[in-house]
Amino acid sequence: MTTNFEDLRQSGNWASYLGQLGWLVEETETQKVKIFIRKLPLVGSVAKIQRPSVIPPVEEVDEIAKKHRALFVKLEPALLSPPSSLLSDFEADAWPLSPTRTIHVDLAPSEEEIFEKFSKDARYSVRRAERNRVSTQLFSSLAPSDQRLEEFYKLLSETGRRKRFWVAPFVDLKAKTEAFKDKSALIFAYHNTEVVAGALILFHDQVAYYHHAASNLEGRKLLAPYLVVWETIKLAKKRGCHTLDLEGIYDPRYKIYKRFRKIGIFKKKFGGKEIEYPGSFIKYYNPIVRLVFKLTPMCK
Repeated sequence: MTTNFEDLRQSGNWASYLGQLGWLVEETETQKVKIFIRKLPLVGSVAKIQRPSVIPPVEEVDEIAKKHRALFVKLEPALLSPPSSLLSDFEADAWPLSPTRTIHVDLAPSEEEIFEKFSKDARYSVRRAERNRVSTQLFSSLAPSDQRLEEFYKLLSETGRRKRFWVAPFVDLKAKTEAFKDKSALIFAYHNTEVVAGALILFHDQVAYYHHAASNLEGRKLLAPYLVVWETIKLAKKRGCHTLDLEGIYDPRYKIYKRFRKIGIFKKKFGGKEIEYPGSFIKYYNPIVRLVFKLTPMCK
């Protein structure tokens, strides 16, 4: 399986997406690692470095942090085994912004070979969904004003309420589709004329990201989410991708991921390889902010 690729969160498209939401972007001078800065009224800013393939020199990070009066910088490396010395200026943080553990599905084999690597339950569920007359439809390069984007958001919000996870405002979803344009696709699963499941797929550097997924109770009953993943795999292969990133599973290192146990069980059924990132790290530039974070329960 190919592992040498730039992560989605270091892409120009991701920078465009965050830019629409008010984030500034800086790049370190040597490795051109993107640092995203969010200004805060009166107090300065906060900054994040998501999934860089190299750890930028701390001197360059400090310079950018000082320029923007950053209270802290969060770092979440894409390196699978970074030398501890590279992270010596940062401390472990209990509040990740990006998935710290995920599943990568190798798309190099044929569709038949990939399908045979699914668990018995997943193969049955895909076929059962088809027998249940669940159909799928692909929509590419959606405009932010497209009504289908609103349909997907309603489904995503319903999923969030049912599974008790936070869903970003609709403007966030619109910004992503605007930034990624033809590097995005929406897959809907229908039963009769009702949308019962769907997924937003983002593409970067020959990797497909199963970025947002949603379903209603009827879709779950019909096993539609299994068919959506299978259609995602077929789409990703057609677009020349070598890997499908299922974007996050349960990670026992972080308490905030406890609610994702069942999601991880579902994603592990598709024959992929479990990937564990080093985690989330932080460097504080304000001692008061550091103390507040240490005393806040959600950050423990």
